[in-house]
Amino acid sequence: MVEGNAPVLVAATPAGERHELGALLAAVSAAAEGWRAVFLGPDLPADEITAAALRLQAEIVALSLVDPKQHATAPAEIEDLVHR
Repeated sequence: MVEGNAPVLVAATPAGERHELGALLAAVSAAAEGWRAVFLGPDLPADEITAAALRLQAEIVALSLVDPKQHATAPAEIEDLVHR
């Protein structure tokens, strides 16, 4: 059982990443350890992930990336999340 004052983890995949298993597993694992885990889903722009993380006061944002074609743009997406 997750307590109301448990730390929050937000899990998602950045824009262009259409898979979701890695982020979902991160959320499930965090919940099993007592975190309040929120799975946002796949293929989300950095501003949506950031808005959810700020609104939920997340301590951790877990991102899953697997598409090699997206590796060129992934650093920019992650950098965008870090600086918000």
